[in-house]
Amino acid sequence: LYPLDGGRTRLISRIRMSYNWLSPAILFDLALDVGDFVMMRQSILGIKARAEGQPVESLYGLTVELLLWIMAFIGFVIAEVWIIIRQDWQSPLAVAIAAASITILLVLWKPPLGVDALFTTSIFAGLWWAFQYRAENKEND
Repeated sequence: LYPLDGGRTRLISRIRMSYNWLSPAILFDLALDVGDFVMMRQSILGIKARAEGQPVESLYGLTVELLLWIMAFIGFVIAEVWIIIRQDWQSPLAVAIAAASITILLVLWKPPLGVDALFTTSIFAGLWWAFQYRAENKEND
């Protein structure tokens, strides 16, 4: 805790991690790093809410929110794998960029669960569109 003016304080959390870039575990370390950002942000927001006397979010709401974030990230991973596997990469790339943007937006903005679900559903609608677009273009060739 760092004191600020007006009797306020600032909570700062720092984590240091060194990477072994040649280790097979590097992918796990990088994924853990991203997950740690989300977990620490949630933790610090919870501490802030308690310190300000705000009601604490329900465990159900937090669980649904986390599942929607995971689903959004899975949509991003599907689009990325599709880019690597397929020859036509333009439509999956558009979906991957949208999915990455939506995932970051959901984590940082923390919209209501209905909006969160709508955005996550739009990622899979985009994947479906990209698949249909590819199928139509394949038939025309």
